[in-house]
Amino acid sequence: MQIIEITSKITEFLLNIFLKLELFIKNRLTCVLVIIIVTILCRESPYEPWEINFEKGIVPDTIINFHFLNTEFDDLNIGVPPRIENSFNLLISSNRNQNGVEFDIFLYSIVLNFSKVDGNFMIEPFEPFKRCVEPINDSSSNEYGPYYVNINKWLTQDYNNISIANISESNRSWESWIIFLSSDRNSKDSTLDIWITEFEKLSNIANVNKKDIKVYNAKPFNTEYDDCYISFGPGNMAYFCSNRDGNYNIYYIKMKDSLNQTNIIEYFTDTLNKSDINELDIVNSIYDEKCPYVNDNKMVFISNRDSGYGGFDIYLSKYINDNWSEPINIGNRVNTEFDEYRPVLISITDFENQMLLFSSNRVGGKGGFDIYYIGIN
Repeated sequence: MQIIEITSKITEFLLNIFLKLELFIKNRLTCVLVIIIVTILCRESPYEPWEINFEKGIVPDTIINFHFLNTEFDDLNIGVPPRIENSFNLLISSNRNQNGVEFDIFLYSIVLNFSKVDGNFMIEPFEPFKRCVEPINDSSSNEYGPYYVNINKWLTQDYNNISIANISESNRSWESWIIFLSSDRNSKDSTLDIWITEFEKLSNIANVNKKDIKVYNAKPFNTEYDDCYISFGPGNMAYFCSNRDGNYNIYYIKMKDSLNQTNIIEYFTDTLNKSDINELDIVNSIYDEKCPYVNDNKMVFISNRDSGYGGFDIYLSKYINDNWSEPINIGNRVNTEFDEYRPVLISITDFENQMLLFSSNRVGGKGGFDIYYIGIN
């Protein structure tokens, strides 16, 4: 199988080389003849065309350090939609720019792929349009827990496909971004509030500035305490965590069905009724529950309850018969004696299993909190 795949790749490589040579060869007929000869030789190869053994990819079921995203500082939070294509944009929160002090939001683009011959999993991250999210950051405050949506899909309640506009799309498509984050900006005592941002008329996607992004306080969610890490799920529900009652608990609110692109900012900054917010009692305990993230009928979050392996562990609850189930610890294949933080569970097109991303300060990383991933069923 390896010989077959290598032969195919060499053939493709040679053809690409000859196609590029066409730009330099004055006699185009000569180039065409060379390509025909190579094609005939390839067809007469003693090896059969490579076979498709894997119709779907599989994310490795071992913990992998996402080295490209990590630094010696704290790379703490991940923001990505619950359901994605094999190329997507990812937001993280890190204090790398501030020498370990304030946290800022950073943007990466990720490409996932797999070999249909041997199933080999491939992941390639890079930094496109780095300046795109820089105007969101405030140099004197912290920005945590990014969560983004595509308004057009979100407003149709297609919550599992609220993926961000692809990096290659037009400026206009980026105007459908809405990014939620948690920040202590404008706070006298460093408490966290939930904020909502929107992109306005973009003149140059590669050079976004402050005037292109508006940041609003989502006042109905916020109190004098920490309110942070918002996530959305089926049934028009919003989830977040807060220490308004002492320890951190997870809260929820059912949003109205009549949201549209013209009133969504007003709704989250003014008209949402604070009295409709409730505790999600089934997942809460006398300990801290933080960072809820919902993908379809699954919720992952962290807790430092005494049934764990130490520090904060990742727990899972399932939505069954209109109710969330008693949460379970996802086990020591992921959790350690150290802190696991901000879990994000995503489904990927053409992949059999799901990917769990999270951060941890376990031994073996680059320093502080690092971002890791693992495939889970």
